[in-house]
Amino acid sequence: MARHPPIGSSSILLARISSIRLAVLIVAVLTIGFYLLPIRLPQGTYSRVLLDRDNKLLGAEVAHDDEQWRFPPIHHIAPKYKKSLLTFEDRWFYQHPGVNLSSILRAFWSNLRAGKVVSGASTITMQVVRMARKNPPRTLVEKMWEILLAFRLEWAFSKDELLIAYASHAPFGGNTVGLQAAAWRYFKRSASELSWAEAATLAVLPNSPSLIHPGRRRNKLKNKRDRLLRKLGQLGHLSPVALKMALIEPLPQPPGPLPQLSPHFLHSFVAPQTILRSTLSHALQTQALQRIHTYKSQLSDLGVENAAALIIHVPTAEVVAYIGNIGELNLQQNGSHIDMNRSHRSTGSLLKPFLYGRMLDSGELLPSQLVPDVPVRMGGFRPENFDRDYRGAVAADKALAWSLNIPAVIQLKRYGLGRLMNELRTAGLTHLRKDPTHYGLSFILGGAEATPLELATLYTQLAFIASGLDRPWPGLLFGTERLPAYPLPIRAGAAYLTVKALYGARNSRPNEAHQNRIAWKTGTSFGFRDAWAIGVTPAYVVTVWTGNADGEGRPNLTGTRAATPILFSLFALLPPSHRFEPPLNDLDIIEVCGDSGFRAGPRCHHRRQQLVTRGSISQLCPHCQIIPSTRDRQFRVHTQCARLDEIYSNNFFVLPARQEHFFVQKNPQYVGLPRWRAACKPTHSEQKNLAVLFPQEHTQVYVPVDLNGQPSRVVCKATHRDPQARLFWYLDQIFLGETKHFHEYELAPTPGPHTLTVVDTLGETEQRQFTIISPHRESR
Repeated sequence: MARHPPIGSSSILLARISSIRLAVLIVAVLTIGFYLLPIRLPQGTYSRVLLDRDNKLLGAEVAHDDEQWRFPPIHHIAPKYKKSLLTFEDRWFYQHPGVNLSSILRAFWSNLRAGKVVSGASTITMQVVRMARKNPPRTLVEKMWEILLAFRLEWAFSKDELLIAYASHAPFGGNTVGLQAAAWRYFKRSASELSWAEAATLAVLPNSPSLIHPGRRRNKLKNKRDRLLRKLGQLGHLSPVALKMALIEPLPQPPGPLPQLSPHFLHSFVAPQTILRSTLSHALQTQALQRIHTYKSQLSDLGVENAAALIIHVPTAEVVAYIGNIGELNLQQNGSHIDMNRSHRSTGSLLKPFLYGRMLDSGELLPSQLVPDVPVRMGGFRPENFDRDYRGAVAADKALAWSLNIPAVIQLKRYGLGRLMNELRTAGLTHLRKDPTHYGLSFILGGAEATPLELATLYTQLAFIASGLDRPWPGLLFGTERLPAYPLPIRAGAAYLTVKALYGARNSRPNEAHQNRIAWKTGTSFGFRDAWAIGVTPAYVVTVWTGNADGEGRPNLTGTRAATPILFSLFALLPPSHRFEPPLNDLDIIEVCGDSGFRAGPRCHHRRQQLVTRGSISQLCPHCQIIPSTRDRQFRVHTQCARLDEIYSNNFFVLPARQEHFFVQKNPQYVGLPRWRAACKPTHSEQKNLAVLFPQEHTQVYVPVDLNGQPSRVVCKATHRDPQARLFWYLDQIFLGETKHFHEYELAPTPGPHTLTVVDTLGETEQRQFTIISPHRESR
């Protein structure tokens, strides 16, 4: 007979199974609920913070939404502050799961005995929860919620992450939030550099942040700090001597303003709510700012309100000092808020070295080669040198060193404006997007625009290449990332010869011991709106711009007068540098004409050696000629007036007549072609002897009205190699007269187009077409 279990036993078993299932369900629900609890660390908008290369503070700004000094979260906690904080706030932080039950029981008993809340028993994790919840009112329900969320945070984050969250968002009095902001505001240093007394002060301050303010309650703060220091001494963190020294340290003074050493860099290169460790040097930035401010009154006397400067370390391409402007950042009426290092301004003469360098590199120019410096007109453009003088012909390296405008324009026309613009775009002037016809040949004199930062980059590349560094140009470095590395298309030999030419800058310079080690260039824009000075050494490039942000010009605003003194003052802050060494692997030595500087030809009598870029194929000297003359080289002769034994083939250095006219005024040792012997009738020569100096071809000549109401007269000028030559003058094919010795002729032409013709006794002819413009013609 089968036996069946009692009905009661089955009910008990089913009940037990149901209870287990219910328990599992409850545990599952609680577990799911636990993991569904919000995981939130303290948040907020952060200050924009700029550090130097050694983590020293250069500048910061308050968080925009609540005007709090709240630095972005730190990545690690300074050991002194960490030990001070844990000792004061939560000794068992690394042992408990977010809540210290013994502390809660002790706090409950203390509050019960006192009849009020005297202890909250909050762990650091629970305080992090309160910060994340924006510090709600303290209630029993809120405390239980904090406990629950503290358990959840401990499961989601490491202890170090929670400690960092606390230190980054704890209140330190006033509008100061977070350890780093507090360290800089109260002690003017990073948290990692705090003393034991300073670290202890910041450890106890969040507990009562109002104690930091002046008044009697500061004694309470000092007592709390000293108790913590003694506790740290008891725990063995401080030696007796260190404890004694810490106890006598005073409390910090009320917080002052944070450094603002490079506010324009802060706004230009530091993203909002971030902290950037830059390549700037705190010491150099401070000194450079002080130096440039010493010139503020001098600039004001010139009517100049703004200035900017950059210092770049050449081997690393790191920006070590950055002054975007002078004056207060919030003074918008004079443009001080504008970062002029990133503002496009007229380049003045600062692009001339790159034209010179490219022509050297391509073999189209030699350093000592004579280039024309005479009055020219190219279309409607008539360039003039800054000193309004002409040299006839001048060595190319001197033309660059003296920043002569006419030779630069002539060389640009020869080289090609579009070609140079393409190469400068490749090197980083990417905003040159318009057609070359938009700029014209004035491009090389300031018709282009660039920022000081772009020009500093070009000159740093030039120095980098000239130094012969055997690695590609890396691009400028400001912080964690480099700017795009646009390559300057120039070889080391040409770069070296370019900076070598810049050593010879003739403008007045300060009498400083290191001045001959600096290659430098000035620039002044049209209308005296911008004054520049850039200096290079193998170690550093310094760029200085002065002017007015609104573009208003000033009569005495020149690179030499306004920017150069600042340039050399900034160089005086830097270690002495040696000169550039020639990169011999990229240079050749050739023979050049001792007179013209061109590659020596067969007719060049005086020769010398010169460094040129390797593989350079340049033009042979066109100015040295063999001229039949007497033995003493005093007279020209030919077979119709001299015996064969009296005729010698002598070498002569002969410039074109137009160049010779001005060249001989600056070079009295110049001989040129000898005169014809008295018995010799001049013969036609391949060498032109006649040149019209004024007017130039297709010139518009403005004729003002004299006091008597009559138009002024126009003085036309010509030159001839033969000082005895007679010249015959014609206007519109009507004979006017002749001149001898001094070839100037006054004309009174009517308004409109005219043709001037000048002829010598041999029939050599020069013509110029020009147009007369008078006030009467303009009024019509």
